[in-house]
Amino acid sequence: MAKQKNPEFEIGLVMAGAVSAGAYTAGVLDFLLQALEAWEEAKKQTPETTPQHQVKIKAISGASAGGISGALLGTLATRSLDPVTSPEVAAHADNKLYRSWVELADIFRMLEDKDCQDEKSPLASLLDVSVLNEIADYAFSPSGELKHRPYFDKELHILLSITNLRGVPYQIRFGSNTSAAHDLSYHADHIHFVFASDDDNLPAGAFRLDPFDFTTPEWLLLKQAALATSAFPGGLAPRVLHRPLGDYAKRTWWMPVATEDKNHRCYAPEHIKPHWPEAYQTQPDQEYEFLCVDGGVMNNEPLELAHKVLAGEGGSNPREGDKAHRAVLMVDPFPDPIPFATDYEPDTNILSVLQQMFGSLLNQARFKPDELALACQDDVYSRFMIAPSRSSDEGAKNTAPLASTALGAFGGFLDQSFREHDFHLGRRNCQSFLKRYFTLPECNPLFENWTEEQKQSFYIRNKSGEIYQNAQGHRHLPVVPLMDESLCKPIPFQEWPTLSTKVLKTKLKAAVRARATVVVKKLLPRSMPVLRWILLSLWWLLGKRRFSNKIINTIYQDLKQRNLLD
Repeated sequence: MAKQKNPEFEIGLVMAGAVSAGAYTAGVLDFLLQALEAWEEAKKQTPETTPQHQVKIKAISGASAGGISGALLGTLATRSLDPVTSPEVAAHADNKLYRSWVELADIFRMLEDKDCQDEKSPLASLLDVSVLNEIADYAFSPSGELKHRPYFDKELHILLSITNLRGVPYQIRFGSNTSAAHDLSYHADHIHFVFASDDDNLPAGAFRLDPFDFTTPEWLLLKQAALATSAFPGGLAPRVLHRPLGDYAKRTWWMPVATEDKNHRCYAPEHIKPHWPEAYQTQPDQEYEFLCVDGGVMNNEPLELAHKVLAGEGGSNPREGDKAHRAVLMVDPFPDPIPFATDYEPDTNILSVLQQMFGSLLNQARFKPDELALACQDDVYSRFMIAPSRSSDEGAKNTAPLASTALGAFGGFLDQSFREHDFHLGRRNCQSFLKRYFTLPECNPLFENWTEEQKQSFYIRNKSGEIYQNAQGHRHLPVVPLMDESLCKPIPFQEWPTLSTKVLKTKLKAAVRARATVVVKKLLPRSMPVLRWILLSLWWLLGKRRFSNKIINTIYQDLKQRNLLD
C-alpha cells in the first residue's frame, strides 16, 4: 500500500523595497529559515509528536532591497546558514544574510572614491557602489556547506522587479485598413529565474539556475539583477542587463473577455508581441541590452509576480480558511499609509509642482486596484504580511519601530547598531507572526493528520491564555509550528540604538566633504579648463564647507527627532 502523502502548503515570499531596512527583512528571513529547519529536524527525531504536513517556499519575488534579500535567499536554498540569535552569536556565525546587511552595508564605504579612479568615466551615482559589488561577490560566492532544505520547492522561482529605462516598444493599431497607430513603451519590467536540472518545461522567458553550481552565467545574471533592482536613482549606480529579444514576445498578458450573457467578464491569455524596429523583428535571439534602476520605482511590492507562480497562468489561490493551501507572504518594512492632506492648500511654486509630480508618478505606477480589492476583505487566507512592530509599552522611544527609517530609509547605513537593532526586530516580528498570525482554521485539510494531542499543544491562544476562535467558531492552528523550545521563548528587544554626535560631526562630516569634492570634480567639464578651475576654486572657498554643514545638520535634525543620537 502506497504511503499517504502529507498535505502541503505553498508559500510565495514577497519582499518589498526597503533601502537600508533590508536588515529588517534579513532578520525575518533568518528566523523563518531557523524555524523551518528546526521543524524538519523534529520530524526526524520525534515524528510521533511532530506535525508532518509540508510547507514549501515555491516563489520569491522582490524589489529594491527586497530584491537583494530575495536573491540572497535563493543562494541559501542549498547552503547551510547559522542563525544569528543574538549580537554575541554574530561574531562566530556563518550567515550571509546578517553579514551582507548588518556588517558590510556601511555608509563610510559608500563615501569612498573607488568608483571614480578612472578620470574619463562618467559619474554614475552620488554614492560609491564599489562596496555593493563586493557584497554581491561575497553573497553569491559558492561558500558554505551544501545542504538539502526540503522546505524549498525543487522548482523554486525567483522574480525581481526592475525599472527598464530603455523600454520595450508596443503599438496599438486602429483598424486593419489604416496605418494609424498609437505607440507605447513598457518599463515596469522583471526578470525570472527557476531552479531546474535542464531547460525542458521552463516558463517562457525564464533563466535556469543550477541550485548546486553558482558559477554558471545565470547565477551571474541573478547577481547583476539583484544590483539592478536596488539601484536607487541618483544615489546608486544604474546597471546594464542583457537578455534575448524574444523573451518579451513569449510573455503572457491577461486580457478581459466578455462572456456570452454579457453579465460577467473573464480573462484570457494573450501573447502580445512588441513592436520592434524592422532590424530587430527577424532576430528573436538577438541580445537586448537595457539600463536599469531600482525596481521599486515602478513595482515596489511585486505581489502579482509571486501570485502568478503560485496560482498558475490565469489561476487563483483559494482564499477561504477551510480551502487555502497556498499563500503570498509579504515582508514590508515600510507599510505606512501615504499621508492624505486634510488641510490641503495648492502650492503652485514651480519646484513644489515638480516635486509633487514626481511623487504622483511614483504612487500611480505602484497603484494596484486588484490588490486593493482583496485587502478590503477580512476573510482572505491566501495572503499575509510581516511588518515592523515595537509598541511603546515594550520599550521603544519612537513611534517608528525601525532605526533605518531615518533619512528616507537611508538612515540604517549610518551605523551598524541601527542595522543590528532592525535585524533582531525582524527576527522577533517573524517569531510573533508564526506563533499568532500565520494560521488557518483547524478545519483546513492541512491539519487532517494532526492528533488531538498535537492540536491541544498548538492551538492559537489569546493574551489571557484562552483558545482563540474566529467569527465562525473555528479554532486556529499554525502553518509553521515552532518545535524548538528556544524558538518559542520571546526574543528580547535590542536597546534602542544611537549614533555618537561626535562621530557625526567629525568623521562623517569629513567623509561627506571628501565624497562631495569627488562628485563635483567629476561633474565639472574638463573640456573647459579655465571654467573648471574657477568653479573648483569657488567650491573649495565657499561651497565645500557650506554643503557639508548643510548635509550634516539635516542628518542631525532627523536623528535627533527620532532619538537616534546620544
